[in-house]
Amino acid sequence: FANIIVVDTGSSDKTAFIAAKHGANVFYHSWEDDFSAARNQAIAYVNSSWVLSLDADEELDFESFADNQIHLSNNRIGGLSVIIKNYLDQNLTNYTTHRATRIFRKHRSIKYHGKIHEQISDSIIDSGLEIIETDIQILHYGYINSSEEKKLRNKNLLQEEANTNSSDDYITFHLANTEFSMMNLEKARDLFKSVAYSRNLSEDQLEIARLRLAQIGLKFEDKKLISEFGFHPFNNMDREGLRLSILAAYQLGQGNFELAKELYSNPIIMNSAMVDKTIIEKAIVLLRNI
Repeated sequence: FANIIVVDTGSSDKTAFIAAKHGANVFYHSWEDDFSAARNQAIAYVNSSWVLSLDADEELDFESFADNQIHLSNNRIGGLSVIIKNYLDQNLTNYTTHRATRIFRKHRSIKYHGKIHEQISDSIIDSGLEIIETDIQILHYGYINSSEEKKLRNKNLLQEEANTNSSDDYITFHLANTEFSMMNLEKARDLFKSVAYSRNLSEDQLEIARLRLAQIGLKFEDKKLISEFGFHPFNNMDREGLRLSILAAYQLGQGNFELAKELYSNPIIMNSAMVDKTIIEKAIVLLRNI
């Protein structure tokens, strides 16, 4: 990439100074409660053929990018879907993943849309170009110390978007995720249930919605919720491991000890990056003594 663009929308630390010191072109714009506006401002300053869009708490995995760089020479391709690896703890052992289009052509009609959880994919397709899935990884550290202030800001922006378009399942999904992260579980449950079978969400998003509903079902001891959303396998093995651990905990709580043992012994659980292994080990020890 030919140049590094940083758009500062109001940082109060040395972010801009450090970025400039390392060769970035820093521009200042006021925060407009609109993430797409900020990203589109950054794109306007780019003078290269392709754009890599990163947040301040993200890092490109260069090895995975190098392995996929050949796609940039294909004139039919307008965007690369990458894997966002969201770390959840300081040890970088637990994480979730999802896909997003973060590498795309610099093109006058390719722009972000949406005030929050902004998307660029539709504009790439509308430009007559293709988006392909790659195994490029972007490492995201923002969830490790996510502040309540940030969650509340996101919730307010999402609620504003939802009020404007209440039928937008994508916004509802992200609002449900934010409510879940703030432990507003009853609100999260109702929102997730409204999009759990949506045809407008990706397979990844549907799996996450159903997984969250299973987690809420376990928390509320809601057998109906677990029965509806906890017994269907997931394609993503990390989410599948967490789903199995939820079922194991549910069976343990129901006194079905043999079934719980069988579930806890499934290697998918121990291989899942979303599962706290210490909790699983304690449950296994408990079951051995029963």
